[in-house]
Amino acid sequence: MSDSQLKIYEDEYQLDIEVSWFSAGAIFLALFCFAWMSFLFFWYTNVGGAPWIFYVFPLIHVAVGVGLSYTTLCMFFNKSTVAVNNDYVSVKHGPIPWWRGNVHLASEEIEQVYVKEKKSRNDNSTSYTYAVMAKLYDGSSKGLLDITMTDSQKALELEKRIEQFLGIEDAPVAGEFGKSNATYTNPTNEQRERKRRLYSKNYEYINKKIGSQLTFDDNSYEVVHENQYDWKNGNSDKQLQLLDYLDNQILLYIKQNRGIYNHFVEEKMSLGLAQTLNFSKDNPQSKLLYSGEEYILEDYVEGKSFLGKETNALDTQQWRYTTANKKKYIRVINNNNLLTYYAGSLPQENRTRADDFFDLNQPIREKEIRKNWADEDFV
Repeated sequence: MSDSQLKIYEDEYQLDIEVSWFSAGAIFLALFCFAWMSFLFFWYTNVGGAPWIFYVFPLIHVAVGVGLSYTTLCMFFNKSTVAVNNDYVSVKHGPIPWWRGNVHLASEEIEQVYVKEKKSRNDNSTSYTYAVMAKLYDGSSKGLLDITMTDSQKALELEKRIEQFLGIEDAPVAGEFGKSNATYTNPTNEQRERKRRLYSKNYEYINKKIGSQLTFDDNSYEVVHENQYDWKNGNSDKQLQLLDYLDNQILLYIKQNRGIYNHFVEEKMSLGLAQTLNFSKDNPQSKLLYSGEEYILEDYVEGKSFLGKETNALDTQQWRYTTANKKKYIRVINNNNLLTYYAGSLPQENRTRADDFFDLNQPIREKEIRKNWADEDFV
């Protein structure tokens, strides 16, 4: 595996690893698939009027050709993205969907990270590949990067980086590559004390759930609703509906850029205001004019959204327009052809981090917080 196939990004909040699937074998497979599918095309264009068996017999070859072609496309375009932080370890493969390998584990479940060697034999040769695995406290193992890696040193480097980030002291695991006669076991399944990274408040804020209480701008609020957006680029954004004891309401939008989270206060635009934008999802404009200001298209993302406590995901698109100084934005969400518009801004013009304006240590007011929004108002 070359350095161009492996990219590692790390800051105090998160470790991100990107592994490209491309290898020289992808070129060989592409040529093979072209020859295979060309033969099938030639076959079916020249069997007109032949008995039915001439149409049915090659179907298994068609299935093989389609499967190989799909795999080849994945080898050319796919990447595996591993996100590691204090709360979870997730692995996603894309942009082309893959039938297995996506993983989401709580970091506290992971006891060890190790490399496992896989041997494949044919008539003429033996080949070796390497997978990065996670051993859990319940005794099971999960593949983190269970794709074809032919460079053992790169796999060992990834193991080391993940363990160091999570504060896991390396110990041998039965069957681990590079450690002969590894027989480490933890029969009591006791979790060893682990050095945990101290995160700033703005990172912790992304993990707030319905029912959580917090202090914003010297007022105490309860989280009464949340929407989560899991984008195909690996980022996850969240929208929180906050309500205080006087029924004052705030929509807070938390935007992720790898290990960095920015917070914005936003409000849902009325249908009348939204129509003045003349936005078209089929032909989105590069600029929008709103309240006398120009908003420029900054990014477009696709993914899944989870509304409230719903477990069924919705296919979602988002267009985000910002002013030149990045202090204001318009966010357009498309959930199953239902467009929703939000206008947002930084809570204070001279503050760009949530640490500056959130104080989670303020006492919570004792008066019961009431929820008076209907779920259909919050999409």
